[in-house]
Amino acid sequence: MPDIKFRNVTIFGVGLIGASLALALKENSLADRIIGCGRSVGNLKRALEEGIIDDYDPDPTTAAAEADLAVLATPVGVFPAIAEKISNSLKEGAIVIDVGSVKGDLIRRIESLLPEKAFFVSTHPVAGSDRSGFDSASSDLLRGALCIITPTELTDGRVMRKIAMMWEALGMKVSLMSPEEHDRVMASVSHFPHLAAYALVNTIAGDEPEILLFAGSGFRDTTRVAKSSPDMWAEICMVNRKNLLSLLRDFQGELARMEECLREENRETLKFLLERAAKRRLAMEEE
Repeated sequence: MPDIKFRNVTIFGVGLIGASLALALKENSLADRIIGCGRSVGNLKRALEEGIIDDYDPDPTTAAAEADLAVLATPVGVFPAIAEKISNSLKEGAIVIDVGSVKGDLIRRIESLLPEKAFFVSTHPVAGSDRSGFDSASSDLLRGALCIITPTELTDGRVMRKIAMMWEALGMKVSLMSPEEHDRVMASVSHFPHLAAYALVNTIAGDEPEILLFAGSGFRDTTRVAKSSPDMWAEICMVNRKNLLSLLRDFQGELARMEECLREENRETLKFLLERAAKRRLAMEEE
């Protein structure tokens, strides 16, 4: 059984996921020292004061120098730039992981930027919140959630098992998936629902945003994820745009069928469409 404790961990991006991982590693005694790296020195200082990290370094090159485990937890669009900056400073045998919610060509680019002496394993802890930043971080955020590992033909099996065991030790359930399948699935169950929630808020508010003051719990529950970081989600959606464009076409078709039912006053077909959706949604509760 591989040793899953790391002496030095460097986390690039001490936000919600990065900080939650840091807290979980500390709580489970899986890291001796955690270094935070990010653009805002002020945020890094606060994270240090609150005990989330043990030290910080705003320079990715030096921050990664002693890392046994380096974690890419910034917005996904920044991953390649960080990989390029740290490629020459990573030590022999260092492990690099990402926690991004989109993979595909992005992780293959990261692989091409990292040196052969280091190992890369792409992971996605499917845990989060509509709030961002380490102020909302918690070691409990990861416990009981799913973590998807997306190996490629270059992924080292032994190192991947070590990373899988690390996530399991933090209370997560691990599943393997190809990068392409991951992006297709996440587009369906995460990325597209976020776009739909943003669109729904904009549709209802329109030129009369005060109408939202009358919204009840149903609307609030449906659009909760529209409170998420627009910067982060714009980036995720652009990277996964091919899958999202396909889903948007399907969604427009579904809306068109409902529109036709309303125009033609076809109650029975509309009821059928609603019942089909209700049954599928209820089936989720039974799993």
